[in-house]
Amino acid sequence: MKKKKETSLEIAYNRIIDKIINDRLRPGTPLREDHLAAEFGLSSTPVREAFRKLEHEGWVESFPYKGTYLKKFSREEIKDIYLLREALECVAIGQAIQNATSNDWDKIAAALDAEKIYVGQMSASPSDAAVPSFDPDLDFHSLIVKASLSNILMKRCGALQVQLGCIMMSMEIKTSFEDIKETYEEHILIYSAMRRGWVKSAEELIRSHIQKARIKHLATVKAE
Repeated sequence: MKKKKETSLEIAYNRIIDKIINDRLRPGTPLREDHLAAEFGLSSTPVREAFRKLEHEGWVESFPYKGTYLKKFSREEIKDIYLLREALECVAIGQAIQNATSNDWDKIAAALDAEKIYVGQMSASPSDAAVPSFDPDLDFHSLIVKASLSNILMKRCGALQVQLGCIMMSMEIKTSFEDIKETYEEHILIYSAMRRGWVKSAEELIRSHIQKARIKHLATVKAE
């Protein structure tokens, strides 16, 4: 099947998200419509439309006569994002157990293998874990959601996962090798429960897993 060509809006939207992630832009960073249009080789219109979409999704904030800024999340908003992610991923994991194909299971297993290698690398140089990569963690969760075969869950969970990853990277939240190792071990338990078809156990494991991440993250955020 021929791949659908991206619209100018989709190009602008995806490139802005990539810029936020790759440049580790901090909350409150101004986003200039004209600068981004020139950088992407686009007109101002798709960038302006992308800003509207990003604002609707909670990525940016626009202020009359001031401009558009990468959103600053309050402590309560970060907590709510985690709670929403927890609820959605509990649904997704049940659907994944029911709907996952052999290819889906292979991809999740491969993600765990890659995470095991990452943990091994961190074990060799634990100081490198001070500001970690969240890719291995996000890959595992993303593949579980994809295995649900629900486009709505994929869209909603994907946005929340990337948003939290960006918030944590921009804040340069510190973590330890033990934290990274514990995350991997919890992923193994979640995967094992899923492969055995233990829906309730898998839901409880992923709920506990996300709750622990929420508690740790919020402990680093000052109350307003």
